[in-house]
Amino acid sequence: MPLTARLVLNHAQIQQVLTSAEGPVARDMIRRGQRVVDQARVNASGRPGPNVDSGRLRSSLHWRLVSGGAGIFIEVGTTVSYARGLEFGNAPHVIRPRSKRALYWKGAQHPYRLVNHPGNRPLPFLVPALSAAHGSYVAT
Repeated sequence: MPLTARLVLNHAQIQQVLTSAEGPVARDMIRRGQRVVDQARVNASGRPGPNVDSGRLRSSLHWRLVSGGAGIFIEVGTTVSYARGLEFGNAPHVIRPRSKRALYWKGAQHPYRLVNHPGNRPLPFLVPALSAAHGSYVAT
């Protein structure tokens, strides 16, 4: 006697599981996003990443669950303007005053109309943290 099986797919339910912000896929993505943020904060606490002056970069790291036509995904990032320069480095550039006629800082011999910045090497903290998102799927 032959054995037969019938498989009926509920496409609406499958779509709900894959794209719902409350579903198991989203929960797993949120967990992975938090792991990336946690590792980026560790990386931004000194070598191999940037040294800490104020902690502003570390505290600005965040994740966000986004859902839309392309499905759901996690954005991980920071809101500080200097993060890109730390992550990827800066080419040599000229610094000019924005609101005053000259630049001056404590320890400078005199005010300067411009400063030739030599640039800086990359001190990556976020891209290396992406490896923290790896791991097996855990259904909760």
